[in-house]
Amino acid sequence: MPNLPGELRLPMQQCKARPKLVDGNGKGYPHCGKTCRDAARAGVPPAAPKSKLAPKPPILQVPNPGAAGMSMSTPAASIRMAATNPPNTFEGLKDRAKGCAPCFLEIPRSHPQYDKLLDLFKSDWDSPNRAPPKVLGIYSIIQSEALIVRHDQYRAHLRSKELSPRESRRWAGVKCSCQMQPQINSPCNVYGCDMCDVLNRNIFGSSDYPGAVLLSGHSNRADKLAFGGQNQRYRGRKALILSKLIESDDVVPKLTFQEAYANRDTGRGKDIVKLLSGQDGRSLPPDQLLAFNTDAVIPRYAVLYK
Repeated sequence: MPNLPGELRLPMQQCKARPKLVDGNGKGYPHCGKTCRDAARAGVPPAAPKSKLAPKPPILQVPNPGAAGMSMSTPAASIRMAATNPPNTFEGLKDRAKGCAPCFLEIPRSHPQYDKLLDLFKSDWDSPNRAPPKVLGIYSIIQSEALIVRHDQYRAHLRSKELSPRESRRWAGVKCSCQMQPQINSPCNVYGCDMCDVLNRNIFGSSDYPGAVLLSGHSNRADKLAFGGQNQRYRGRKALILSKLIESDDVVPKLTFQEAYANRDTGRGKDIVKLLSGQDGRSLPPDQLLAFNTDAVIPRYAVLYK
């Protein structure tokens, strides 16, 4: 390269990026090329000078591994998740709850999801003579990965039998014997706490319907079937489990209690029957289903009330 005067080694004044043009004889020009020359002649304002320093990437604030609630063995993925969802928010609590599964996660009353589920509980309480009970709390059910896999396998099983699985919303009543705390709750080991049995073993305890889950499309009917009528109502704390039911598009058989247990046929797609009458022979509302295979029942939320 020829030994150029200092002014020719400076960036061109029009684009502030490329040097001024110098021909083979060492003659310098005030512009880097025709584009900038024509722009200067047309009166186009010069470009702003470009910084030689690359812009700094945004700083991602991650928790200090030595801070409270974090250990030196915390996986990097967990640290990144905590940085995305602050731990004191509901989304941050959901991230923590997934690492504690199975568990119950309290939904704050100020969260929109709480209002949505409360409205659903009340709208499904289809009884002109009984007002909806006072709700003590609503909890999201975080299942273990093992149970989630079983639900997916059940869907695949129905497809393998050329049965198209579909989902419907159903309620099931269970007793609650443990003391629920704010935020994240692990299932207790108290004997007779049916709500925690749902989480621990996916078992919906019922002495009237052993080995099966009695489900209803209405919250008030699920309450009445699980805890009795006005004269024999269970006085302790209760919960209605809002579940998704996986069933096939085939016609669900309509059977009485005795017929259902005599012809139970789990594992081949006929795991759910429409129950016409209970154990005492009395007729039941038309939306009562009996599921003999709990892999078909996916518990999602628990509404606690008294």
